[in-house]
This record gives sequence, C-alpha cells and structure tokens, in this order.
Amino acid sequence: MTSKSTNKSLWTGSVLLLLVLFSFSACKDKKSSAGSGEGITLAMQLKEGDKFTLDVDTKMNIDMAIMSQEMTTTMNIGGLSEFDVIKNDGTTKEVALTYKNFKMDAGMKMGDQESPIPDNGMGERMQNKRVVLTMNEKNEITAVSGTDSLMDAMATDAQSRAQLEQMFSEQQLNSMFGQSFQFYPDKPVKPGDKWNKDIKVNTGSMDVKMKTEYELVEVKGDIAVIRSVGKIDSKGKMNQNGIEMEVDMKGTASGTMNVGVKDGYIRDGRQTMDLTANAEAMGQKIPMKMKMENIVKGSR
Repeated sequence: MTSKSTNKSLWTGSVLLLLVLFSFSACKDKKSSAGSGEGITLAMQLKEGDKFTLDVDTKMNIDMAIMSQEMTTTMNIGGLSEFDVIKNDGTTKEVALTYKNFKMDAGMKMGDQESPIPDNGMGERMQNKRVVLTMNEKNEITAVSGTDSLMDAMATDAQSRAQLEQMFSEQQLNSMFGQSFQFYPDKPVKPGDKWNKDIKVNTGSMDVKMKTEYELVEVKGDIAVIRSVGKIDSKGKMNQNGIEMEVDMKGTASGTMNVGVKDGYIRDGRQTMDLTANAEAMGQKIPMKMKMENIVKGSR
C-alpha cells in the first residue's frame, strides 16, 4: 500500500470515529442527585404529529504525525435534519428522519502540500432521503428502516457502503442522536440537580467509552438550561480499510443546551471536545490531537 493510500486510510478511520462522537451522550441513567422540593420533569414528548428540526454545524481539527511528517485535517460539516413523529402508542414510537441538506468543507495539509477533500456530491445525493427510526419507551432506537435508498445514493463502492452501513446502524444512530433523545433525567429535577449518563459505542472494531454528567443550571420561563461535562477514556483496536490500529484515546467534552420545559425539544446548544490519541499501525506510532466544536439549533 502506498504512503498516500495509507494516510487516507488512517484519516478515514479518525473521521469515522469522530462522526460517531457527534453527541457525547448515553442510553443508561446511572444515578441522579436531587435535593428536596419540587422539580420539573424534562422529557421529549414525541407526540404523534409533532415535527421538529435539528440543524447541526460541526468543526473538527485533527493533527497527527505519520512517519515523522505532520498532517493536519480540517473539516466543517453541516446538516439540517427534519423529524416527523408518525407513531407513539406509549410503548413504541416511529420517527421519520429526512436529510434536507448536507455540506462538507474539508482539507488536508502534509508538509508543504495542501489538498481539498471533496464530498463527491454526497450532500446532493443525501437531499430529501428519509429513514424511519423505531424507538422504545426510553427513546432508544431499536430498528431503522429505509436505509437502502440512502446507501444506494451515497455509496460509491463496496468499501464505502460497508462504512456507511456501520455509521447508520441502530447503535451508531443511537450515539449520533443520543444527546437529542436520551439525555433526560429519570426523575424530576430542580436547579443544581445532576444526573450521569454512560455510553459505550462500538465503531466496528473498537469500543469507545464515554461518561457525561448533566446539571440543570436554571429555568428561565419555558427554557431549561442544562450544562454537561464529559470524559472519554478508551483503549482498543480499530480496523479501517485493512489497516489495524492500536488506539489509546482520552479526552473531555463540555457544553450547554437550552431545552423546552413543556415539550422537551432542544432549542439550541453548543459543545466542545478535546481528544488526545496515541495510535500504532503497521509499526508506526501515530500521535493525534483532535478538537471539535458542535453547534446545534432546533426548531418546531
């Protein structure tokens, strides 16, 4: 394998890992610290007929050294997703997710050479593609239908299709939309109360462990202000494009969200993530530093 294709493979693995870390969130509530007095119940209503959108803008910067050469990758990824609640019988929920737009501006610099990373028309092909998410009473995604048309539109070869199938699996969609659907406390809370969430995301060949503490900071009218502080601590193997990487990753994430008290839908939020990873592939040690800023705007 050439150095150029090796670098592309390692970059692809790093970006795929970051994509599943869009939301620093979880599926299982570990504990909640609530004081005395009345609190508010925070929960996403997901009533039949509800429609809402999430507009996500993510900026990433990845620095790594390969064979003593410094390489920097920058990415600006944005996308608007529309959600339509088509079923909620109290036990099972079905939510249609439609991708309205997707944009990516990315580039790579290695030494004195700079080159753009094209999206190969992915944004245009994703336009108006729809999948249906089936959820349980905890808003955990248990099934996804309609992904075939999405895969057919986006995949350019068998390898890219396999990566996309991994990204759009039930587990990864739970990870990507976890902060939107599953971060809520399991009991009423009041300002100052905290609750913890844990998650383990499998990227296909490596488990990434994350822990997040949430706090209800204040309630302003119909808006609940929630702060989050998280930690990543994972070690394992990744296999991307036939290259096995030993990865030791540590990092932190922090942010705030404004959530509607009555309906539980996110109005806006901002999150920053700092990661340090040490990888080893094909006898090479590859130190990496990754920074990500995630801004989300919601509307009904």
